Amino acid sequence: MTLGAAALAAALVAGAPAAAPDDSALPWATINICDTAQQPQTVGVRVFAPQRDSGAQWTRIRLQFYDDASGRWKRVRASTDDAWHRLGSGRTARFGGRDFTFAAPDPGRRFLLRGLVDLQWRRGSTVTSQTRVRTTGGHADPMDPQLQDSRAVCEVR
Repeated sequence: MTLGAAALAAALVAGAPAAAPDDSALPWATINICDTAQQPQTVGVRVFAPQRDSGAQWTRIRLQFYDDASGRWKRVRASTDDAWHRLGSGRTARFGGRDFTFAAPDPGRRFLLRGLVDLQWRRGSTVTSQTRVRTTGGHADPMDPQLQDSRAVCEVR
């Protein structure tokens, strides 16, 4: 199973300040939209980037699909796939995210998707710290409209 570049369009959601996270917290990502009635064939990835003294937060958000034939996760390829986006100055923790919209799978098929997020902290053009996280569940916040749902993977049929 593959998801072609033509079948994938993406929209970046601006980085918003986090709602009072602990600055020593670890970064995380979660699936916050999974093929809903309001947003069909859409998967949303929400990211938390903590404040670090080492610089401004930057993120690159991509999707992976589970390839049943090989039993491995593989990257979804798209033309906007590798873009880096600045979330904030690094003075405070930030949330950001990206929504991916794609064509429905063929009848009887499914897409099993997860997010893969690279985070960097930069001073100017120098990368001072970096990490990679995959989407996990357990980050839902009933007070945050962007975090009503939180899951590790999204299955689209």
